[in-house]
Amino acid sequence: MTSEARQSPQNDTHAACSSIVRMRLPRFARHDNLLLRPLCLRLIMKKIALLLLLALPAALRAQEFKMKFTSATNRKVVLDMRGSDVTVEGYDGDELLIRGSGHYEAPPALANGLRAIYSGGASDNTRLGVSVVPGDNNTIRITGLTHGDDRYTVRLPRQTDVSFEQITWGGSDDLTLRDLAGRIEVSLKSGDIRLLNVSGPVVANTISGDIKVQFSATPTQPSAVTSVSGDVDVTLPPSAKVSLSMRSISGEIYTDFDLNLGGGNGLRHVGGQTVEGRANGGGATFSLKTISGDIFVRKAK
Repeated sequence: MTSEARQSPQNDTHAACSSIVRMRLPRFARHDNLLLRPLCLRLIMKKIALLLLLALPAALRAQEFKMKFTSATNRKVVLDMRGSDVTVEGYDGDELLIRGSGHYEAPPALANGLRAIYSGGASDNTRLGVSVVPGDNNTIRITGLTHGDDRYTVRLPRQTDVSFEQITWGGSDDLTLRDLAGRIEVSLKSGDIRLLNVSGPVVANTISGDIKVQFSATPTQPSAVTSVSGDVDVTLPPSAKVSLSMRSISGEIYTDFDLNLGGGNGLRHVGGQTVEGRANGGGATFSLKTISGDIFVRKAK
């Protein structure tokens, strides 16, 4: 057997790498083994880093959980979350999708063969730090199990009712819901609420945070938006027929709807009182309240 046949795969790799490196070096340095070895090692490390980078999107795609609803009507999702920023998006699909940000840490090695125990008997059946359980009447319940600074995106069919509750005081967690046509109920202890391009009735409250609601269509059922310490900003279609009841204890109220509140152009100002008025003849009741903050009711542009 020749010496070439006895070469190990490691030697073959080194030889191939050395050949590549030699081609990139000046002619006088191509036979300097002390120079070739570190350059060859650096080239190998770059290739390994590139392979890991290419594998990263596949790992991120794996951080997704799916569940189907039992029917296409009367869908509802109930979320009880803690310590997380959450975005809920409506889309033209028929199942629930949950994606994690990658901040969630898997159980430690010492927990191998064991299972985590949470209150209420919940279990992490998603490997994303949340429990997802189907319930009665086409309802799916999502419960946050971790206390970390996680981020989640929940996608669900547009015509789905959503109930969201923040179950701890830990941190200031913001919530965004967009592109939904079902009923929305939101309760935060601390954090901002953003409801964008929604068309169903809204009941939203936060103790400390601003609330912004942009209606793409006017709900036919009553809505209520309340912040103890924060602004309330509601945008409605210019033709919206609503009956408004607005109150700010220490802030101001602004609107560009004609509510028969006096003369002036643009956003008119009223402060420190309850204001009631009907836009475009009135319709569904909208209750907007804040103790320490301003109220804005504006026409969509």
